[in-house]
Amino acid sequence: MGSLKLEVLDKPSIDEPFLEIFLTESERPPSWMDPFIDYLSKGIEPTDKVIATRSHRWATLYTVRDGKVYRKGRSFPLLKCNSLEKGQRVLLSLHGGVCGNHAGARNLAFKALRTGYYWPTIEQDAKRIASACLKCHQFANSPLALSVPLSIIIAPWAYCQWRLDFIN
Repeated sequence: MGSLKLEVLDKPSIDEPFLEIFLTESERPPSWMDPFIDYLSKGIEPTDKVIATRSHRWATLYTVRDGKVYRKGRSFPLLKCNSLEKGQRVLLSLHGGVCGNHAGARNLAFKALRTGYYWPTIEQDAKRIASACLKCHQFANSPLALSVPLSIIIAPWAYCQWRLDFIN
């Protein structure tokens, strides 16, 4: 009659863990973006005046579109704000993934910005990932400095030639 097709998946078809997909807003852990979302979309200000002034000043750098936070970049149009955990995954995939080139910390952070992502600790995270990579340290350029300083050695044949000239 008809044939039955069977497909076997050797890896998950989704990137995010199962629990992360089905969490509701109240069950999610707090993020660094929550004060900006509250201030920009709902108009909720912190009760402390110092923190309210600071969040008002920093909120001018961010915008909320469709419930997602974006940072207004200087050289880039809008950078998608990530949580710190997702930022770690972005840096790891950029550093050693399929297109990874095991770049240094500054290059890695700038590559994440060029890709369109932002989070506040991007530079520190890039330094930590680049310094913890074993392949980067294993195949790094070694300095060409000698372990002992050079010493001056007078060539013996020049001394002999001088002596022969002196004797004659």
